[in-house]
Amino acid sequence: MPLSDACIFIERNEPRIQSISTSLTFSNPLRSFVMQIRARNEGSNDCHLVDVNHDVGSDDDLWQRLGRAISCNASLGSLVLDVNDDHDIGHFSQRAVQNARALFRGLSQNKSVHHLALIFRETPLLMFDFLTHFVQHNRSLRDIHFDFRRPLLTEQSQMLSNAIGNAELTSLNLANCFVDHESLNRIIPRCTGVERLIIQCNTHENYAAVAALIQDPHTALTSIRIYFQGSGLHPRSIIRCSPNDGFVLIISSLNGNETLKCLEFRGGFDDHHGNFINLLCDFSSIESIHNSNHTLEQLEVFDFTPEMIRSCIVMNQNANKTQVIRQKIAEYYFRGDFDIAPFVKMSISLLPSVLGLIRGSDINRHSAIYQMLKCIPDLCDVTTRNARQPNQASSVKRMTFDQF
Repeated sequence: MPLSDACIFIERNEPRIQSISTSLTFSNPLRSFVMQIRARNEGSNDCHLVDVNHDVGSDDDLWQRLGRAISCNASLGSLVLDVNDDHDIGHFSQRAVQNARALFRGLSQNKSVHHLALIFRETPLLMFDFLTHFVQHNRSLRDIHFDFRRPLLTEQSQMLSNAIGNAELTSLNLANCFVDHESLNRIIPRCTGVERLIIQCNTHENYAAVAALIQDPHTALTSIRIYFQGSGLHPRSIIRCSPNDGFVLIISSLNGNETLKCLEFRGGFDDHHGNFINLLCDFSSIESIHNSNHTLEQLEVFDFTPEMIRSCIVMNQNANKTQVIRQKIAEYYFRGDFDIAPFVKMSISLLPSVLGLIRGSDINRHSAIYQMLKCIPDLCDVTTRNARQPNQASSVKRMTFDQF
């Protein structure tokens, strides 16, 4: 379909347009343009893909019309823009810049797009002010993926941080953005409403900002992926933090967090199994287990994940966190040859006192508990594994742990 027909197609919006994916190549002037439109008939689940290939040449009016058509489309939900160029900024013609700005001016006025992906490979960001205007003023925008391969200027980074801070986002992907660490530190604190964050950290300040976001009582974060990139950095980025130090900061910030469910950490760091075990189940005391993290359900950090960490992650997937706490106490605080089912079923308000009473010393606590359950089977409504005659253990409700 030629670009002129595509403009008509977008303006008519029949069938209703769901998404537009474009690929532009800049030269002197703009050399090529490819667009794919995904549309759906009203009341139907069948999607139509419309491919648009056009040599944009010097057709200024067509570019402006395309921008206006996209800006006025109220059903458009997803917009992907992949931009490339063949030459340095000095080779750009005024006409190419004018065409690009005409398009982005239209994009910045759209009010229906909720997913925006911008991939700028080597393009000097001539139209950056229009993009930040789009991010800042489109109230429907919820999901952003920025992929800027050329380092942003300080002014552009500041514009980006201000725009993101004023947007009502639920998902933000900045993994491949060459943003200087100072601008990144301005962006991160503004992400309290973001549920899914993908970001690149290289300095202690970056990790500290992410840690503070995780600890913020108003944070909405449920998923975070952190990259450590030691090469190809922004020219003004200074690596002042090893990935190991940054990893420890992030782990520490998860103590007390009750929203984060998924953590991914990509970078050259050593395994910190011990730190994660203490995070998920610090079995040094019952109170420590109670204060451990019970919300982290998905972990993509280690090449090899120990059994205890895998087990705790599975436990955390239970929506009833009271049961999670009971199960961890039963599984890891008492590791003797006895049945721990009664403790799992016990009231959470009684459990710390009862277990503290029968704990004994660290050396003798297992045998002491075993002897207690063996001598007083009526305390349990299930049979211990060591009982010779399973039927002897009857359920006596009046002699439960309430008597303690």
